[in-house]
Amino acid sequence: MADRFWVGNAGNWSDTNHWSTSSGGAGGASVPTSSDNVYFNANSFNINAQIVNINTSSNCNNLNCTGLNKTIKFGFSFPLNVCGSFILSSNVTTQGSQPLNFIGNSVNNIQTFGVSLTPNISFSSTMAVWILQDNLTTTSNINLSTGGLNFNNKSVSCARFLCNGIAETTLGLGSSVLTCSDNVLFTNTSLILLDHTSTIKMTGSNKVFSGGDNTFYNIEINDNTTIYDDNIFNEIKVSPGKTLSFEADTIQTVSNLDIIGEPASLITLTSNSSGNQATINSSNEQITRYCDIQDLIATGNDFYALNSTDSGNNSGWIFNKLNNESNINIDFNLNTETALLKSFSESNINIDFSFDNETAFLKYFPQDNIDIDFNINETNYQKSGYLEVYYDLYYVCALGCTYNQKTEDSEFDEPSKNIIIPIYEFDSSLESPHLRINTNKGVGYIRLVNTSDDNASYIRIFDSDSQIKSLRL
Repeated sequence: MADRFWVGNAGNWSDTNHWSTSSGGAGGASVPTSSDNVYFNANSFNINAQIVNINTSSNCNNLNCTGLNKTIKFGFSFPLNVCGSFILSSNVTTQGSQPLNFIGNSVNNIQTFGVSLTPNISFSSTMAVWILQDNLTTTSNINLSTGGLNFNNKSVSCARFLCNGIAETTLGLGSSVLTCSDNVLFTNTSLILLDHTSTIKMTGSNKVFSGGDNTFYNIEINDNTTIYDDNIFNEIKVSPGKTLSFEADTIQTVSNLDIIGEPASLITLTSNSSGNQATINSSNEQITRYCDIQDLIATGNDFYALNSTDSGNNSGWIFNKLNNESNINIDFNLNTETALLKSFSESNINIDFSFDNETAFLKYFPQDNIDIDFNINETNYQKSGYLEVYYDLYYVCALGCTYNQKTEDSEFDEPSKNIIIPIYEFDSSLESPHLRINTNKGVGYIRLVNTSDDNASYIRIFDSDSQIKSLRL
């Protein structure tokens, strides 16, 4: 093992005149081998914008550019094989897409200091592990065929991401975000995918995600994509107007679907083979909106497709085109818990009620605002009661709630919470309690609750572990 220092400004990697045995020394040393460490530093260049052309298949052990004080560019005209660590500098750029191959037999680091690379990147050594020390970006592809790659919770961007081969390979995604403009293919049957909370973002049009029957965390579909194999996801998210297809006869198991289209930008959910079904399975209730669904089986729990189109050959979906009336008037007196409505669509809902026991009358909220005026029948009014709103919305604004004959406006921006709005010391000279709900997606309920608690005089916001995050009126 020896050290090789680049000298003499721009040139070809194969030119011995640019290699020295010491920093700033005379050229004429041998071209680096896979055992030699390579350095590009302050003594390598005395002017900016110099190109180091990899003009033949080349090798090194560690490559280190941290001492650079001039701007340079590596030209990947031929492959560069790196057996050790790869440390760049913010003064470096690259051109060309010939491979940057990581080989070797040890634990090595990769640090690019924000440089967007151009070469294809491959990892192929059963004895080596590579650890990212900062974000990794290439406009070309990344291929992990053998060895180990640890994202180390850093973000990775590339065209295609491929885990192939048959040798045992370990991938640690951690909490990283992997963004791919081309296919994502997990075809290695010996892949060990470590536990992770990562997000994979698909940004290319008409691309493929082949999961290889693995377990993933979140996947975001930002353009038309087909998912292959039987996979497990924590969440699948799809952008409005895009198409997500599933390989026919496969099962995707998911904890949450974040699939909310728009009236003019429906999300298409379908099998990749017309007339042949694919399956989505979840143990949780799922809500989708503004979708066009075909050839899909939904199993495990209720799957609601609100404001959506049933294009045929589906099963397990509850299609609910919401009521198009602009005003819904509800007058009821209920003595037992009753689910009255599953969904609303338009902006004005007037509700007249008296109560004796718990009543749940709203389950699914609409795409746009709804304004609810609660007109309480004073002859049946009970001082000790409150109105509870559970929601998974962007915000809920309670207007005109009364306490000590005061009107307060309160806005909440915490999804998946409970709001308790008291019907307490109601002053009929003021406006009725008024609730505005603004949502791009929403699932929840409103219920009127009897209570002996005369002190329910504040709005209570509960998080998932029932810890009060309260606003007193």
